[in-house]
Amino acid sequence: MPIDRFGKKMQNPFPLHVVQILQSVDGGVWRHVNDLIQGLRENDVECSVIFSPAGCSESNIKQIYQSGASRCIAVPMQRLPGLRDVTAITKIASVLRKIPKPDLLHGHSSKGGALARLVSMVSRLPVVYTPHGLVTLNPKLGLLSRSVYSVAENVLGKLANRIIAVSEEEKEHAVGIGIASSKLEVIQNGISEEEWPNACEARRAMGVSDDEFVIGSIGRIAKQKAPENMLESFAALLPRAPKSILAMVGEGPDFEETQRKAKQLGIESKVRFLGFRPGTDVIRGFDVFALSSRYEGFPYVLIEALFAGLPIVTTNVGGASAMVTENENGFIVPVENTIEFARQIEVLYRDVDRRVSFGTASRLKSNAYTRQKMVDKTLSVYRETILGHRKNRI
Repeated sequence: MPIDRFGKKMQNPFPLHVVQILQSVDGGVWRHVNDLIQGLRENDVECSVIFSPAGCSESNIKQIYQSGASRCIAVPMQRLPGLRDVTAITKIASVLRKIPKPDLLHGHSSKGGALARLVSMVSRLPVVYTPHGLVTLNPKLGLLSRSVYSVAENVLGKLANRIIAVSEEEKEHAVGIGIASSKLEVIQNGISEEEWPNACEARRAMGVSDDEFVIGSIGRIAKQKAPENMLESFAALLPRAPKSILAMVGEGPDFEETQRKAKQLGIESKVRFLGFRPGTDVIRGFDVFALSSRYEGFPYVLIEALFAGLPIVTTNVGGASAMVTENENGFIVPVENTIEFARQIEVLYRDVDRRVSFGTASRLKSNAYTRQKMVDKTLSVYRETILGHRKNRI
């Protein structure tokens, strides 16, 4: 609830009802939507959620209701573009007619964003789109695919009232593929301070001893995250850092392939595949946080590493330059450069004092990435979008 300059609560001058639309119910996007809804409800904003039931569990539904969603409505959505999108658009439009007085649509990621923008043509509601990392950021994307996706984002971009980029890098990229800069707003992700297990508890959960040097990685085991590069870097490091352990938290389509890769490299005894679990359950047990991704929007895992007070070694992806200051709280390495990645981790392995100073600097940086700041900025975009839409209709 808004607070006046004397510290007293005011009645919300602009109550809103926002419909969040997303296809994926895992990873950073799902977390973002949950965090956003919780923060919005604290500001008296009602949220409804339209999501794809594929891969959705009872715990997902319970989580979104606990965050404060008024209603959750399942509409089948396919991940890739196709004729079934027409059915999804029709069903979402039908759902919107039954939801009490929605003020705005907010589409998340490529599919949720595309459907929200197309549905807005029928519903006449204003729409905000957050890509959470445009697919065209992927350096492995072929020339034809990149051209097709760029044209699609450009065309659909004209239907969005506002587009939220989660990093300056993503905004610059969006402008580069033809999206109007006037529609773009940068709002970085943020998290709330929580009680996470301490270092001793976290290390017990991973099965590592006090004298082992734990390199931690959290994320989907998928091509975007380059888990094979992480393993190759670790294999190059291990002869010079024999007390090292690589802890990989997460699952994904390349999980078994990554396990086989570890065996091929002869490092399987030094790699802990921890599977799916909240990364925060173990993050304070890491000695250094490592991110080997090929592209990102603004990764939550780096924010968590800041809050955990960890030194960071990351590839040069979206958000890295905002959260990591070179040689202050970590190192930024070119994408795909596994040797340099290993070299920078070795620097931290050998220098305890630097690890401590980097960790302290990370903790200080975490103050810039709170959930409240993310929610306040998003709410401001919502209000400006709705006011502008209403003025244009008069």
